[in-house]
Amino acid sequence: MFMKKTFSINPSTNMMDVLGHSGYTFDAAIADIIDNSITAHAKNVTIYFELKKDNVIVYILDDGDGMDVDKLHQCMIPAYQDINDIRDDDDLGRYSLGLKSASKSFCNQLYVCSKVKNGKPVTVELDFEHIKKNNVWEAFELDSFEFENEIEEHGTLVLWNDVIFKNTSTRLDDFLVYDIFEKLEKSLSHTFGKYILEDGLNIYIKSYKSSEKIKVAGWDPFYLPTNKNTSLISNKTLKINNKSIDINTYILPTFSNLDKDDQEYMMGKGLIEQQGFYIYRNKRLIQEGGWLSLPTISADQKCAYARIEVKIGTNLDKEFDVNFSKCQINIPNELINSFTEIAQYARKNSRKNYDYVKNPSGKATIKKKTDIKVWKTYKTEDGIKLAINLEHPVIQQVFEKLTPNEVKKLTNLITKTIPINMIQTQGGLEEKYNEIDIKELIKETYEDLAYKGFDLASIKKQMYKTEPFNMYIDELIEFFDKFEV
Repeated sequence: MFMKKTFSINPSTNMMDVLGHSGYTFDAAIADIIDNSITAHAKNVTIYFELKKDNVIVYILDDGDGMDVDKLHQCMIPAYQDINDIRDDDDLGRYSLGLKSASKSFCNQLYVCSKVKNGKPVTVELDFEHIKKNNVWEAFELDSFEFENEIEEHGTLVLWNDVIFKNTSTRLDDFLVYDIFEKLEKSLSHTFGKYILEDGLNIYIKSYKSSEKIKVAGWDPFYLPTNKNTSLISNKTLKINNKSIDINTYILPTFSNLDKDDQEYMMGKGLIEQQGFYIYRNKRLIQEGGWLSLPTISADQKCAYARIEVKIGTNLDKEFDVNFSKCQINIPNELINSFTEIAQYARKNSRKNYDYVKNPSGKATIKKKTDIKVWKTYKTEDGIKLAINLEHPVIQQVFEKLTPNEVKKLTNLITKTIPINMIQTQGGLEEKYNEIDIKELIKETYEDLAYKGFDLASIKKQMYKTEPFNMYIDELIEFFDKFEV
């Protein structure tokens, strides 16, 4: 008989670095903290951002149930709870890793202060640098905390100290902070839209320089604020392992028939990106748009009106392979055919909407023109003059948001202040778009023309002869290649 000799396999403290590379974006990391607030029955969550001289702090404050000292100690332990435990219907957790991994992704020190009703605030600190430097798995309980009075009757405050923003090589300034918050606001409005619109959850973002809070408005991908012409064309319940999956298929109203507010609302992050499946775990959005890599199915401008709601409970985490950052799922093999059929039905109806409702007399076409330039020239008694080409698609897109008087003021300001003499005497440096900016401009211009009903062939023909796109042919080819399916 062979003998067995045991040896320790306790994880190295390097595991914390592994958790910090779990693929979180800043928005997803904040959302993971808010998941805990919702599980704790919070109705108000505030995200506060402060730029100090040599430091950045972010904290998330909620008015949930709070935690006593034992529960607070427990939640500092990675994976303290069995992933196979049955969870309550309103529990958004699973792996007991979100708080630690999301925090380690963006800060070096984590503080959690919590208070239960009629209790006293308790604070713990998880210093990731301390753990790695001393090669010891330990946290600290503090006897006081400077922010503990922010919690009123009950709740929890999660504070990130020494915040690090990935892909940011320069020190954060007001502009970058605004940009981060603008993206965060939209992301949270989508992720927690159902909680905000249906359950009365309030999420606020507060700048370090302002006494006012930005209130996040919930976003519903299926119904527009003022136009009620969304069609529910199918509702089904699928079964797997005796567990139910509710699926609703919607066709949105045609874009050209909406007012500007509803158009902006419907676009979300872009109509092409927003078509497809929306998978909700409880009421939390974990898959936003897209066709789930289903066979033979890909993004199509004519399918921009198709959106499919899939509702799963926490009891289906295993079947859908929900990862601990709650940003990735996989469709069970047994359901691939059913999901494909539902997608094909939705896409068929979206195409019908696009072809026959939006353009009942046929597709819109763009008139043939010579090359479309940003500037036009014309002769006057005083010589050659320059004017902005108001027929340029990008200029039209911008000017549509202005009144005629505002357009006149802006065009006069630009055309009458062109430094012609300086250009003639000193020469002009040719300014070029960087790769990211031109790709974004191509995408936005394509979407704007598609929304107005122009077909793909006409858009391609137009953009290939329009400034500045005709100077970036490789980028145009790369963009339009994805439609060749």
